[in-house]
Amino acid sequence: MKGGVRTLGRVIGTAALAAAAGCGSTGVSDTGLVGTWVRESRAGGRSIIRIQKEDESYRFFVDRYAPDGAHVLRCPQEGACALYDGDAPTYEMAFRAFSRPGSEALFVACRGRPLSGGGTPIQYVSEITAESGGVELTVRRIELNGSPHREGERRYRKESDGTRR
Repeated sequence: MKGGVRTLGRVIGTAALAAAAGCGSTGVSDTGLVGTWVRESRAGGRSIIRIQKEDESYRFFVDRYAPDGAHVLRCPQEGACALYDGDAPTYEMAFRAFSRPGSEALFVACRGRPLSGGGTPIQYVSEITAESGGVELTVRRIELNGSPHREGERRYRKESDGTRR
């Protein structure tokens, strides 16, 4: 019986150590909306959202990469971005994060202006919420060109509690 208890104790101890190691290995915790969030597309592209909080306001940064690794949405500074087709910028984009009274969500307004003769202006608002204990972010488009609009959810996984670029 002693051997069985010792073996059971080792198994439980090993499982506890493995669980603790697994929890710590992700490097993420529930920081609400703050952190670096990543979404991989089925085609192999990658979107990265970084959210920082300063006092009572949020700062929002976004980057998007094509499947070949090309940087297609570049935001060298907060809110000021450009959408690229290869090396040529095609849209000037502006993002603004804000909150609404009574909501725990973060809202991001986007305006895009075509830089060449082709294309139409873009204007939308997305609602962003933290889910699953703060390790998943859900983005829902709720307004398009000034009208209510519901588009499918996009889910991002938390990559880091920090927001370094």
